[in-house]
Amino acid sequence: MLGYLTIDHSLCQGVCSLSDLFEPVLGKQAKEPIYSVGALMAAAFFGGAIAVFIVGIANMVRLKAQALSYVGLILGFGVTVSLSYGLPVVFELEARSNSVLIRIGGFALMGLLYLMHRREYRSMQLMGTDAPSPYLIVIVACIVANTVPILFTQYL
Repeated sequence: MLGYLTIDHSLCQGVCSLSDLFEPVLGKQAKEPIYSVGALMAAAFFGGAIAVFIVGIANMVRLKAQALSYVGLILGFGVTVSLSYGLPVVFELEARSNSVLIRIGGFALMGLLYLMHRREYRSMQLMGTDAPSPYLIVIVACIVANTVPILFTQYL
């Protein structure tokens, strides 16, 4: 006769909910939910790397990230901006390829941010936490990202 495995529930001391089960993974302090991947994609498409950088900084502030995360984001931002804005100048590309390179740089930085925050995105999905509304931050980031290059070309 096959027996069934029984679990001694007295071993589960103090575990009351799903959040208690994931507490070692999520950390002791409750973190604010970060902006969704869709917000990063919208910022990458409409604003490029500059807009993704602004949304990424907002995510890191919400997460209370460590200084090393900021350094990684700034280095990634420097590489993507220098490539997306520098290549058209070096190779004298036309304006259409310039906008494509700016979007490619934005999506590259978005991928870096996703890799840096993938644990938080998975935790939000497991816990069923909704991301905050990204409209304001994405609109502001895209306006700033599209204004900064115009200011640099006008005044430099």
